[in-house]
Amino acid sequence: MLYSILAFGLFMGKGGGGFDGYLAKFMVMSTPQMELSDRIHKMEEQIPAIEKYHEFVAYHKKYTSLEGKAKTKYKSDFCYELDEYHKAYKKLIELFPDAHIPKLSKLKTELEKARTDYAQQSAERKALKKEADRLSRLAQQKRDSQRTLARYMQNEQAAKRKVSLNKKIRQGDYSPCRGDECSY
Repeated sequence: MLYSILAFGLFMGKGGGGFDGYLAKFMVMSTPQMELSDRIHKMEEQIPAIEKYHEFVAYHKKYTSLEGKAKTKYKSDFCYELDEYHKAYKKLIELFPDAHIPKLSKLKTELEKARTDYAQQSAERKALKKEADRLSRLAQQKRDSQRTLARYMQNEQAAKRKVSLNKKIRQGDYSPCRGDECSY
């Protein structure tokens, strides 16, 4: 038992500090992954807004090209579509305050790339977390082994003192009294 405790303690003394390194890598990877996740959610909101805008922009263009009674009639015939266009336009202005709306195909390509990158980072982060958890368990085992070893050493020292005391008592070299303070 003692040898296995000592061997494990020596092993952990050589390589036990790796936990901090893996934990640091895990934490450092969290920030870009969260930023990527935010970007993905933002694009997932932007794409349907752009699609909706494109769905109704033709109605608005046609409406603005008309004049007079034709414009009034068109407005009454396509009131719902024109209202949806205005809602979609307001949403785009809200999502793109600089009024620079990217091409839908480019945004979809960027979204797929971001999802791929996110999946790759998730896999790397999961592997680092698994290794950090493993090293954390090993570090805990090292601390437990050190405590067990310390208790074992204390018990061994106490047993040696007891054997030594018993030996002195048998030889008559030991008296529980100190000088003239003996009560019996």
